[in-house]
Amino acid sequence: MKAKLVSPKETGKFYHDKEMTSYYSVVVSTAGGLKEAVRAYVFASKSGGTVFATVFASNDKSGVYVRGSGRTSGGGYHMASAAMSDAIRGAGFELDRNIDSAGDAAMETALVAMAKGIGYRGKALLVKS
Repeated sequence: MKAKLVSPKETGKFYHDKEMTSYYSVVVSTAGGLKEAVRAYVFASKSGGTVFATVFASNDKSGVYVRGSGRTSGGGYHMASAAMSDAIRGAGFELDRNIDSAGDAAMETALVAMAKGIGYRGKALLVKS
């Protein structure tokens, strides 16, 4: 998967009033050591009927800092990846594959692709909790 930063944005919202259900961090190897390139969160409303996602991506060397947030509601599909897809678009990225409702593996692949998309070329490690 490839991610291209087409229109950098800083529109993300951190949902302090929601329950965090997942946290992702993409750590990359650089000449200067390990750096966190991408951070993402998935949140749920108390009822579980709405899922929210927030992504942050940065590369100090190239001066990139973007963030985006998204949300989805309803049922019958993978809500976390739908919200994450919205958040990634909200940060200004285009993905070469649709991850909307595609599951955890698609979200994780997209987050690593975002690190590559902002200029990191070293090995990447995705940490999830």
